[in-house]
Amino acid sequence: MAAATMLPWLVADARWIALRSLPRLHHRAIAVFAGAFLLIWTLVGAAAIAATAPLHEASTAVAIALALAAAWHVTPARRRVLRRCAISRAPAIRGPRAAVDWARSGAVAGGRCVTTCFALMLPMAILHSPVLMIAAALVVASERRPGPNPERRAGRPAEALALLGLAVGFALLA
Repeated sequence: MAAATMLPWLVADARWIALRSLPRLHHRAIAVFAGAFLLIWTLVGAAAIAATAPLHEASTAVAIALALAAAWHVTPARRRVLRRCAISRAPAIRGPRAAVDWARSGAVAGGRCVTTCFALMLPMAILHSPVLMIAAALVVASERRPGPNPERRAGRPAEALALLGLAVGFALLA
């Protein structure tokens, strides 16, 4: 799920990593970066699925998780982390140091992504639903689309209200 919903938003970061390596190492740089990113999401996802196993497919739990996601969506702390998503230090060009830098960049990007999106992914750990996945993708896409004033799009109340509406829908199903 992380690969499908999160990797498309890393294209610019992966390109940045690749262009700061030797041409013959571009593909390796991207693979190490993406692998480290996915490793972070895999570890967090496995922990979330294990922690929410008793709540599996409980509509009330999904509604509560969506309400928490809506609340987290508009916090200043989330906005600060979201602004830092694309910030990375320049990696080494080649050698073992470069591989470590590529992996560190992927892990840092994964950690920031987990910090901003964990609350949005928690309902999906409880209930594996295409409706939830589409809603999460739309919320993330609304913040990540190119254009002026990206900071203004981060954590808008409209997305939080949409998440609350979805929470009410799942609460009514309970």
